[in-house]
Amino acid sequence: MRHNHHIKSSSKESNSAIGNSDMNRSDTLQNVLRLIPSSQDEFSAKIPSIDFSSSLMPLTEESSVSSEDRSVQSSCGKRSTRTQTSRGFINACHSGECPVSIAISSGVPPSGVKVTPSKWFGADVNKYTNGHANVPTFNPGLRKFIEAHVLKARRIRENCRREVLKKIGSKHYKISGLSICSNARIPYPSLRVERSFLFDVETYPLHQILADTIGVEDLSLIHQHKEQNKKLILSPLLNPDSRKNFHECYENFVTSICIPELHSKAMSDGLFNITSSTRNCDPGEICYRYQAFPCLRVMRPGEFSIGPHCDMAYGHSIGNINFHIPLTPTFGTNALYTETHSGREDWHPLTAKSCGLGYIFDGARCLHFSLENTTDRTRVSLDFRIAIYRKSSCRSVRSNSVFAQNYSMEPSVEEEYDDIDDVLCSESILEDNYSIVPGYYDEFLLDVGSSSRLRAPFSPNTLRKNKRSVLLNPDKRNGFPF
Repeated sequence: MRHNHHIKSSSKESNSAIGNSDMNRSDTLQNVLRLIPSSQDEFSAKIPSIDFSSSLMPLTEESSVSSEDRSVQSSCGKRSTRTQTSRGFINACHSGECPVSIAISSGVPPSGVKVTPSKWFGADVNKYTNGHANVPTFNPGLRKFIEAHVLKARRIRENCRREVLKKIGSKHYKISGLSICSNARIPYPSLRVERSFLFDVETYPLHQILADTIGVEDLSLIHQHKEQNKKLILSPLLNPDSRKNFHECYENFVTSICIPELHSKAMSDGLFNITSSTRNCDPGEICYRYQAFPCLRVMRPGEFSIGPHCDMAYGHSIGNINFHIPLTPTFGTNALYTETHSGREDWHPLTAKSCGLGYIFDGARCLHFSLENTTDRTRVSLDFRIAIYRKSSCRSVRSNSVFAQNYSMEPSVEEEYDDIDDVLCSESILEDNYSIVPGYYDEFLLDVGSSSRLRAPFSPNTLRKNKRSVLLNPDKRNGFPF
């Protein structure tokens, strides 16, 4: 197996510089956010009127859409995504010095050209910024231009949130009193805070094993492959034997890096502490439900993925925590963009100079999107989700819990049994469209039979696979290319 030995020595140094830029970015974002009207109705009244379908892009199309497929026209009547500024940016990338979130697009539409929004979010931002490959400035002009897309995503998210609250038994007036920004009734809010983490690419060479599996030298140059049909390029992943090495590496990565990362944070925040109401009950086992196979994103130059959305809109549980793992350098318009907290809309890219940096964020609630990739590098990344709940033989009647006293539907509703710990993900919240049919999620269990065990250092030996030891086969729920 081939390894990129030079990456190990440089990945930590190169990725540590990203944190400094994030601090500067937060100050800039505060100034931008002051320009956003406080009233959504006031703002929506000024946006262009567009007839959008209420349906979302199907999951089979979630991978990417080619610019040529929807025929975006420039002012000259043909596609133009390279300006003088972006050419200079790309030349810098060829020299081996890929800037990360340094150059900022002015966010000014082409001079003398009237741009109108379309149904393609990535294409709209590309038109407004005149094809700049840099990170766009989400100034008031650009925000107004994309407001129709964002407004649609807000409405869908709010509908999904209300359905979740109804599902767990909240009264109408309680639902109306909780905004999308509130963490009330949301499992483990402290674990949802956006943050990055490092991992050793020599121990977990996800990028190299994937490149070996599909037969390419450099994942970021997939667009230069002699085979231009992306599904054919990724077809080795459809074979269980061909993808076994990659699948095993992913499994080890999740159980040895990602779950311990969450577990350590959860322990320091006291999320597993036994409350007075459950002190006489068996605390059972902490269960980490994780995506058995990741969603693979391959976005070549000239392509873009879906516009602003949250994962609840696609039927994912609000209890899920998102992991975003770039396997190639991510910068400018080829990065994934998100908000730091649901409702904040401080759009920013999740950047990485090389493999070895991962991100955790609240994708279930936070709106996130991809732009049209106007860089000369393909972005390859992994996205997956983890939820935490408690398996216990001790159940309490929902109507007797603090949660039920504040959020029960009606006193006459039949008593139902639910999880004893509403700090973790309850069974009613845990269920989603992807858990109905087994195979999408797998589980690891952590025995916490005594309170002293909760304070013990995390060890992989304390984890055990739930029921099975085989790898679960991905299917169409994992998206492209399955």
